Amino acid sequence: MITYTPNTFKKIELLFKDLGYQVRSGKGGFNTGYCLLEKKKVVVVNSFHSIDARINGLIDVLQLLEVDTTHLTDEHQKLYKQLMGKKTTDE
Repeated sequence: MITYTPNTFKKIELLFKDLGYQVRSGKGGFNTGYCLLEKKKVVVVNSFHSIDARINGLIDVLQLLEVDTTHLTDEHQKLYKQLMGKKTTDE
């Protein structure tokens, strides 16, 4: 179970960074999503949304990506599995 806190958002942001994506926050009338700009992986998060909506948006984006978890740190592998609803070996 995830807690919807700014700390959790930061952890997910760092996971995206480890995956080679840049997470940007912006204000405007747009939904959270991701795009590829000049071969640059960018995820855009609407800062007008609640922390719950921003975290859920990042999880939605994460589910759309093909992720190679072999190069992730143990902490990020565990977080990724948790976000994807998979059980970790520690549970």
